[in-house]
Amino acid sequence: MLWEKQALLKARGVYGPDGLLNAFFSAINEVLASVEKDDSLRKDIHDMRMRLERSVQEDTTNFNFKKDSGGLMDIEFIVQYLELLYGGQDPAIYEKNTFLALEVLMEKGYISKKDMDRLKDGYLFLRKLENRMRIDKDFSVEKVPRNEKDLYPIALRMGLKGRTSGKEVLDMLMDKTSMIRKVYDTYLYF
Repeated sequence: MLWEKQALLKARGVYGPDGLLNAFFSAINEVLASVEKDDSLRKDIHDMRMRLERSVQEDTTNFNFKKDSGGLMDIEFIVQYLELLYGGQDPAIYEKNTFLALEVLMEKGYISKKDMDRLKDGYLFLRKLENRMRIDKDFSVEKVPRNEKDLYPIALRMGLKGRTSGKEVLDMLMDKTSMIRKVYDTYLYF
């Protein structure tokens, strides 16, 4: 299944003899190279991404910074699509870390510097927001309240001050995720 091949892009060898680890990575590269490189790849990845996005759309009081439009999964799916599309002919682009994978893809010419910069900027913002929310709540969260008042403590943790800082965080979130979705549409909109 395609989602299993996407998961293999993140596979890591934890421990074992060198021969076994080499065989493990060789088998992964074989499976990844077998991916069909036609429009069905783009369509299937896009369809999967849209299913994940629809799974959180009923919650109108929160924004899911991972699964909602322009969230972290948009970035992950762009990277995975490009790795699956070009990795068979250029295995050097397989990079487990999404942030670093953007640089590799740009250096190899599979994504523009402008798109890479936009995605990295959005990625850093969303990870910073995630971190500040985790500190504030003392547990992992994916949902950002759309209520400016509820965002005030997060805004303070992000270094913003003033009565409108909750609105500033929400505005930044919408701006960054809108930018990410525009880049997503360049590569995966069907």
